[in-house]
Amino acid sequence: YRALSAVPDLRPELLRNDRVVAEDSAYLALPPLSDRTVALAESIVQGAATDYDRAARLERFLLINYPYDLKVGPLPPGRDAVDYFLFEQQSGYCAQFATAMAVMARQVGLPARIAVGYVPGLIDPMTGAHVVRAGDAHAWVEIHFRRYGWVAFDPTPRPNMALGFAAPQNWVYF
Repeated sequence: YRALSAVPDLRPELLRNDRVVAEDSAYLALPPLSDRTVALAESIVQGAATDYDRAARLERFLLINYPYDLKVGPLPPGRDAVDYFLFEQQSGYCAQFATAMAVMARQVGLPARIAVGYVPGLIDPMTGAHVVRAGDAHAWVEIHFRRYGWVAFDPTPRPNMALGFAAPQNWVYF
């Protein structure tokens, strides 16, 4: 496959001057949450000046406090997935990180969704093409801003991954 995609020039200073789409009720809906999940989300964003700062604090909290681990066990029956991840399992893979951030974002009034796809993979030195495998599957969070639309945030701590939406150019070609 060949793909050519525009990567928007989004910098924190631009996003700090934008607001989320607060009336986007479909992306703010939540099931009942544990009291400790609610309290944690609220404490992470306490004092944040802008919607962007609240999203960035949630992203950073997960990035620095929970390790990446593909070998975590299954969710015990009857347990809330986000509560179990945040307070007991305390490690996981991209889907768990994205789910936790999306739930906490919605709790603090940030319309959020989980996006899934693939990271660019590795470049084949012989052909210059990106080789994308099943292991390049990934999940991240998007927050809905008024001016800039859905903005990607990735709370998963994977140092071996260069994300397409974090690329330094204005266009990503692979």
